[in-house]
Amino acid sequence: MPAANPTASASVLPDLSTRNEIEAQLEDLATAIASHPKMQAPNRHPTLFHTWDFVMRTKYILSELDNVEAGRPIRFPEQISDYRSSGAPQPDKAREFMRDVFTRTTTANLMVNEKKQSMMLMMMGLSPIEFGDAVKAKAKAAVDAFEGIPEL
Repeated sequence: MPAANPTASASVLPDLSTRNEIEAQLEDLATAIASHPKMQAPNRHPTLFHTWDFVMRTKYILSELDNVEAGRPIRFPEQISDYRSSGAPQPDKAREFMRDVFTRTTTANLMVNEKKQSMMLMMMGLSPIEFGDAVKAKAKAAVDAFEGIPEL
């Protein structure tokens, strides 16, 4: 995947096709978590729910990067509390949020795939759960979608 945006050389973000691929992988991960047998109502496992919410918020941040870079308002400002639309371009803030998307995606993968998962989840106040092969594969694929993006 190309890392630079050939049509908008002033952009600090990965090109749109790369971001679309990352978004698709995050959506696949969220869908896999939502499909887990222990995520079904009425007794959703809290770890699955919080992991799903974490992935969905990550996907939302990714969806707002163009607005952040251009300095435009975002749809749900309460979801990205450290962003304020100024009307002026904010490429450094967009780059910071892109790094945040990468870090959050990596964290989700560690929550799902780390052999010592229980320690990490306990530190986050969550109880261990077997996520299953489908969720594990989707979490890895989400991280792999960042391959080739420089300086994250």
